[in-house]
Amino acid sequence: MQSDKSIDVIIPVYNAEKTLSACVESVINQTYRNLKIFLIDDGSLDGSLEICKRYASLDNRITVCPPPLEGQNGGVAAARNRGLNQLSGDYFAFVDSDDYLQPQAYEKMLGAALEHDLDLVFCKTYHVTGGTAKQAEVNVHKTNVLLQLKTSDACNDSMEGGIWSAFYRREFFGDLRFDERLRFGEDVLYFMDCFARKPRAMLLDEFLYNYGITVSFAKKYYCEDYLQQCRILGAECYDRLTKAAEPDCAEAEYFHEYYKAAFALASDKARLKSESDALKEFGRVANTKAGYRNYIKMTLKGRKSFYGMAKRFSVWLIHKRHFKLFRFIVKRLNRA
Repeated sequence: MQSDKSIDVIIPVYNAEKTLSACVESVINQTYRNLKIFLIDDGSLDGSLEICKRYASLDNRITVCPPPLEGQNGGVAAARNRGLNQLSGDYFAFVDSDDYLQPQAYEKMLGAALEHDLDLVFCKTYHVTGGTAKQAEVNVHKTNVLLQLKTSDACNDSMEGGIWSAFYRREFFGDLRFDERLRFGEDVLYFMDCFARKPRAMLLDEFLYNYGITVSFAKKYYCEDYLQQCRILGAECYDRLTKAAEPDCAEAEYFHEYYKAAFALASDKARLKSESDALKEFGRVANTKAGYRNYIKMTLKGRKSFYGMAKRFSVWLIHKRHFKLFRFIVKRLNRA
């Protein structure tokens, strides 16, 4: 494909020495060559920064961005923002350092963007676990047609991937930034801000991104300040969805963040004891009848498995504040 359009690629890096080489090589070996690649080190403690510097010495399209202070870890939102501050191309994309691309990913996404005058292009993704790739396909949106995106599409997995499986026009989105208070869910808010602008968008019928599943759910989400993170994310989602005139989804998403926090704390007796007052205060604003009902309707509708029924029951218990029985269900779900 011949084009003078340039693409900026932002890769946040933190302790990724085992996967980083495969990631970077999948980008530098793209069939579309007019790229600028920003490797944003976030205070790695392993050999990641050295790997970044080695690739920069081999390919002049690569720029290495060390943290503002040596060894400082600001989180993935801050790392991506540092990359966004460097933008100069016509389009941009994100890649996580434990993922990799198909060789024609950017050629095909740019081709679609130019052919259909798109602001936002999505591709389908493979989920890779232990070297085995499986298609991650959600049949919500039609492929290869213009999408009528709603803000709530950001929080229901309808795009099959994440911010990394998308391709963005800089003129349309280049001023947006991630919420640096968050260490998870920052991508949901970013997508909400993107979708609120009503971009011309399309989902390609192409599996172009390989998403590496390398971090356990517990390690990734049940962090020390998980409750506070859920409160921030819930409030921000509620605000955006309310402004988008989607009140049912706003209530449901707020309840969802409360449920996640309660689920996590119910699994840890010591943390539950120390944070019970904060959890109750969170529940006072997020655990509403409307939120509970809409969460059941939007998130759990149609699930017929035993796990689905058990989760429905545990959601009902947390709404009715039968917390001891809720904890019992949580323990059973964790064992399963």
